[in-house]
Amino acid sequence: MSVRSYYQSMAFELAKFMNLPPETIADKLVEGYRKVRAVRRAGEFKDSEIVPSTLEAIAKFLGVKAENVSRAFSPQQRSIQRNSTL
Repeated sequence: MSVRSYYQSMAFELAKFMNLPPETIADKLVEGYRKVRAVRRAGEFKDSEIVPSTLEAIAKFLGVKAENVSRAFSPQQRSIQRNSTL
């Protein structure tokens, strides 16, 4: 799965919680990921907290609750796990 299609799938799930079209959300996810990646590279997240900190940062950037981002991630994670075992 390409990164762009991954974000589009997540955006489709997030659109259930947000009042924006999935395409707009996907663009925001890519932008948010770039910002979070810079923060991570600068060492501003503790290694033990990278996943929750990243979810929280993306949620804040999108203006949604972290649990919504986590829910949107869950179907994509299952799909990746399923595809990697095939």
